[in-house]
Amino acid sequence: MMLLAGAASAADLPRKAPELVIQMNGGNPILLSQYKGKAVAVCFILTTCPHCQKTIGYLSRMQEAYGARGFQVLASAIEQGAALAVPNFIRTFTPPFPVGY
Repeated sequence: MMLLAGAASAADLPRKAPELVIQMNGGNPILLSQYKGKAVAVCFILTTCPHCQKTIGYLSRMQEAYGARGFQVLASAIEQGAALAVPNFIRTFTPPFPVGY
């Protein structure tokens, strides 16, 4: 009986993702729905966190390696004052994907 319950829920995949809006400095907001049909990694970061900064490096390499095959990274800074911190973060780490807040 448990096997059938698992199969029934697997039939509902993929589930529709809820809308996510990432504000961009000096530009239009990015909507997650813009990337329908792609594999999307959404990364929530703190711009001053060393672990987040290192992760951005890994995700940058993944974006460059798999972007042409439909992979898309989106990053959103979540700390207070993120709108002010993001431009410097982008200049410092030059991610090949959108970073907003």
